[in-house]
Amino acid sequence: MTEEVYGDLIGKIGRAALRHVGPKIDSVTLRRAVRYERLSRSRGRLFIPHYWAIYQHDGRGSVRPQTARSLVFFVDPKDDPRLRGGYPIRVKDIRKLTRDEFEEGQRMNQEMYAQSPGGGRMQYMVIINAVGPTRPNKSYKFFEDGMRMFPQEAGAIALRHIRQFMSRYAVRRSSSVIIGVR
Repeated sequence: MTEEVYGDLIGKIGRAALRHVGPKIDSVTLRRAVRYERLSRSRGRLFIPHYWAIYQHDGRGSVRPQTARSLVFFVDPKDDPRLRGGYPIRVKDIRKLTRDEFEEGQRMNQEMYAQSPGGGRMQYMVIINAVGPTRPNKSYKFFEDGMRMFPQEAGAIALRHIRQFMSRYAVRRSSSVIIGVR
């Protein structure tokens, strides 16, 4: 019976924490990926499997290509052939553009440039050598922000849960008196 009470309570608190944190995560990909996991009878955690979640959370500095000569991204992520299976979750899921994909992106850039009025600066694929700090002096501490007011709610959830449990399993002292919690 106690195991059931713990499990229900930890689950309720975990789901409530998920509701608090979700709106604080700017990235749609990370917001959809965050999960509550029960670790033990009395412990749970919020978890995001994507390796780059910490970069979003901590606001890491500059990004430079490690082995490539250029950093390539697409104006519309739907056009990025590396993301056809979704955003990489583990580092080993990252793949480079093939030569053909890179050349196709350059061809699309030239085509879009030629079709834009007055030779505008429309781009399909962006190619740069490096970028500066992604968010200078700023981070998105979504776990901290989302959980700031959560202890009060967690306490209220626990109190309600215990009251419900006590009222369901009230102890009889005599035939006419029931001890319980309102």
